[in-house]
Order: sequence, then C-alpha cells, then structure tokens
Amino acid sequence: MKRSHLSTLILSVILLIVLAPKSLAELNPSTIYVQQTSPTGTIGEWSLIKPDKNKLSRSKDQFTLEEAELGQYTLIVSPPEGAITNIHKFIDNDFIETANLPQMSFELDEGMEVTLRIEFTFTKIGMVSVNSDPSGLEFTMIGPNDTNIRGVTPKSYPDFPIGQYTVTYDELPDCASPKPVSDKLIKEGRINFNIKIACEGIEDLIQQQEKYKSFEYVDVVINGKSIIFNDVPSKEWYAPFVHNALKTGIMSGYKDERGNISGEFGPDRNMTMAELLKIAHSIANIDETKVFNKPKNVYASDTWFETYMASAEKLNWLAYRNNRKNPSDEATRAEVVVTLLQALEIPRYWATGMLFTDVRRNTPYASSIETAAMDGLISGYENGSFRPNNPMNRAEVAKVLSQAIDLYVNGE
Repeated sequence: MKRSHLSTLILSVILLIVLAPKSLAELNPSTIYVQQTSPTGTIGEWSLIKPDKNKLSRSKDQFTLEEAELGQYTLIVSPPEGAITNIHKFIDNDFIETANLPQMSFELDEGMEVTLRIEFTFTKIGMVSVNSDPSGLEFTMIGPNDTNIRGVTPKSYPDFPIGQYTVTYDELPDCASPKPVSDKLIKEGRINFNIKIACEGIEDLIQQQEKYKSFEYVDVVINGKSIIFNDVPSKEWYAPFVHNALKTGIMSGYKDERGNISGEFGPDRNMTMAELLKIAHSIANIDETKVFNKPKNVYASDTWFETYMASAEKLNWLAYRNNRKNPSDEATRAEVVVTLLQALEIPRYWATGMLFTDVRRNTPYASSIETAAMDGLISGYENGSFRPNNPMNRAEVAKVLSQAIDLYVNGE
C-alpha cells in the first residue's frame, strides 16, 4: 500500500473515532422530567444541580429539561410548610427507587429519560368545610402556603394543612355583599364556614331552582358537593342503582372541560372497556398506582386509563389479555361479568352449558357467567338467553355493581 493511501486511511479512522460519540449523542438526546403533586395542589420549589455545577430552580408542577448534558445531577426540594417530601425516580418509564428525603442524586447517561416525581404529604392536617344556605354559592378560599381555591358550596376538604383560612363568598344579585370569614385549623381539627343568605328574590336564583330540581332527579353528594344528574330521573328503574354506584364512588358522572362533574351520567351509553377498568379497580379497592410499568396494550399509552391497564395486565385479567384490543371499544356483557368476578376474586364453578341457551361450556367466560347467575348477580332474558356478546349500558352496569356490593362486598 502506498504511503499516501495509508496516511489517508489512518486519518479517516481517527476522525471516525473522534466524531462518532458526538454524532451518537446527537441521535440519542437525554431528557429530565420533574413533577410535583400534593393533596391540596400546593407545591414547593426545587433546584437541580447540573454536572457543570450550575443550578436550575423552578416552582412549577411540571418541567422538562430536554437535551440535558450527561453526568451527575442532584435534585434538592424545598417543600411547602408542614409537608414531608418523597421523590420517586423513573428511568425510561420504569420505577427505580424512592427517596424519603427532599434530595436525590442520579447519573444521566446517553439517551436516557429520567422522571423525578415529587410528592408532598402534610403531617399536621385537619378538615375544612364550606357551606351555605341556600347551597350552590361560589366562593374563594385562601390559606397556608398561598393556597387559593375556587369552589361551590357545599364543599369539604379533608387532609388540609393546619393554619389560617379565609373564605369570601361571591356577591349575589340584589343581595348584600357577604363579609369574608376566617378561622384557624388546628391539627386533627375541623373548621366549618357557613353563611345564610336571606334577601328579596332569593327563590329565583339558580341555586334555589336547583334545590327544587333535586327532587325530580338523582341528587348525590360527591366530594362534599351536591350534584344533580339531570339525565337520571328519580322515577326510572335504574335510579336507585345509579345513586348507589355514584354515592360509593365506584362510578362517576362525566366531566366538563375544566374537569368538574357536569351532572351527566349517561345511563343509555354503553360501557367501554376503559371505563370497566376503572370501576373494577374501584369496587375491589385495588390501588392501580402501585404498578409503575408501562402497559403492553398498544392503545393505552398516554391515556387516562394507562395505569389501570398496566395494573390489569399485571393481575392477568382475562378480558384484557389481547394487547391489540382497543379499550375504547364497548364492553360485552360477558366481559363485564368476568372482570368484576376476577377483580373481587370470586371462586367460579365449572361451566355446565345448561343455564342459558346461548352459553355453552366452550363459550368465552362461561364459568364466570354461570357463577354470576347462580349467585344472583345477573339474570338472562325471558327466552332463556344471556346474550354474552351484547354490550351493557351504564345503567345496567350500575345495577350489577349494586348487587355485587350486596353479594360480595357487604356480604363478606
């Protein structure tokens, strides 16, 4: 080989060795996510010490540091007054460890995604309630750690930090402006703000109209607030079952764009597999947040039911074994039954294929269907069929849930 060619080859190898790490780093950037949560929504401040010793400080509940430099980092948290700090570390969405201190160090490698979830828990707490007569008055409450909350009476706030609270009720038309009221919450104590409005024309206010309306439709107190479900008339057969499902918190109504319960239940809407995930966890008191892995289902990532799906997969729930089945699809009558029985860990009988005309021994989930029928949880149609592949609407699910509570939960 000629000398000039050899020199060129050596130079090319050297350039490849020098430039390759840089090119690879550009193709695989590293990212750091920092999240803050607390029962009251109150957050603290954190500082991130970078490898170059520079400090990044923020007080946001969500923050993303993209294309972060590689090396050693230290997160230091300043919690709200009266709160203790837990920091959960995830690498590439896998849970790694928890620090029960306001500080955590970690090494950031190439192409890595590190999530630091900061959770605050208040140790000195009590309950704050805000009420009014008539109910339905809007208010603003301020308190410790710059707490600033908007709400509608009646409202209760358990597990709130001790300190001074002040409530200001919104002014009503043709009524005197209510004065702000204050009180101090002590450890394990309770304070109750209450006001009575009496002025001309009060009966014409929306709040009073809602009071009379509550006799016509199902009215449930949820999180300290009375909610009237305008699509669940009290005279309908499913009203008591819906009321029970809502009261126990196993089912919930639909929410508006702000995340508040809208007063719509949707009794005629068919239950989806995603909704079934949530109610099955709720009735069986299963904590889905203890599962930190991503779900295998291709439709579940970055959805509200992501953690529920991951939990169901870990528990090997039969109706969720197909990773390519869209949880937004309607749940069949058979899938509702098998999921509830499996969540509640109810022993099943061997299927005989003799109870329903359309349920044979080899019918999917036949054992669960026949067990539920013999226990009195479900029943078939007048012609002797069960229709396992038909959808089940939310009113029908509410009835099954109410009966499951009586049979398997309260009956234990």
